[in-house]
Amino acid sequence: MEKRLYEEVGKSARECYEKGWTDGYDDELFNRMTFLDACFVAHFLLIGVGYINPKVDGKQKDGEQKEEDTRLEKSFYLVLRDLFLLENQIPLLVFRALMESALEMPYVGEIIKEFLELYTVMSPMGNSRSNAVKKFLAYMMGCSPKSDQEQKKRELDFVTSPHLLHLMWEQLIQPVMHDFENLVTFFRKSKSNFRESNIQESYRSVTDLKSAGIYFKPSQTGSCTDVKFISRHIFGTLTIPPIKDDHLTKPLLLNLAAYEMCPHGPSEFRITSYICLMDSLIDHADDVKELRKKRILINKLGSDKHLARLFNEIANDLEPDPREGHIWMAEWTRKNFSSPWALLAFLGAILVLALSLAQTYFTAYPR
Repeated sequence: MEKRLYEEVGKSARECYEKGWTDGYDDELFNRMTFLDACFVAHFLLIGVGYINPKVDGKQKDGEQKEEDTRLEKSFYLVLRDLFLLENQIPLLVFRALMESALEMPYVGEIIKEFLELYTVMSPMGNSRSNAVKKFLAYMMGCSPKSDQEQKKRELDFVTSPHLLHLMWEQLIQPVMHDFENLVTFFRKSKSNFRESNIQESYRSVTDLKSAGIYFKPSQTGSCTDVKFISRHIFGTLTIPPIKDDHLTKPLLLNLAAYEMCPHGPSEFRITSYICLMDSLIDHADDVKELRKKRILINKLGSDKHLARLFNEIANDLEPDPREGHIWMAEWTRKNFSSPWALLAFLGAILVLALSLAQTYFTAYPR
């Protein structure tokens, strides 16, 4: 039975690749290579969630143990970085079949979900005090203490998802916020207008927005699409999901953006739009400092200047979701009628023009 499963899964895995890419491998070699890769990934995920202890048994001195722990930690993060490279993805069906059959672990989905939540770049910052109150009230009423964001979340698809990178993509884009692309386009255009015309725009980077009365706060979810702007007439609040910035952030975001551009990748450019939004908000170290103070950026890279450069480098040659034709009128209205007086002046000009045209007509064609 295991041999039949081995052959059937190997055949299905071959169909996941482009035609001709695996012609250089016969069935036995391809199946063996694929399952060995899946074994390595399974072992690594089990280490990541704490099911397996990678430390070598035996008595060691404190100095030797510390050195061994440092070496293991470095190796772990190197493998973690390579695990989400687009070119390193293996079909998820092989990994799932291996875990469920050979390792007799039917809860594969829970292990993967736990791993993705542990090592995602997004860092939810829910209000612990309000959450505690919600849990207490839910307990007293005998219901589940699910938040609004949790109710909106969709379950990860462990059956039809092609690979781990896709699952990470799904993890980072939920729940979907409908105004996300519009907000990205707003900041992106403001920045491009400034560069092209060399005229200062009111809404560009974080420091410019702050000086214009826009305040920032972290959202309570780990979704990069949980971006929201609330206008209070005199001031406004921009809510952005917190993100951990370490040595894994850049390669992961770049590979997710590359995956979105693949012919058989997702049809939505959510991660790309998020990167473009952050690039529009961050120009200098002062912008990073402000977001760090608000706990939106959790900087583990070192200097704020380095982090500002990181987002600018990631966003090179990227464009947000192009489906923006429906908001051009809103953009034009915002630029030209930012105050009631501007609108009144425009209507007055239209009235004067209409009267002038009427006067000209009756002068040329008197009754």
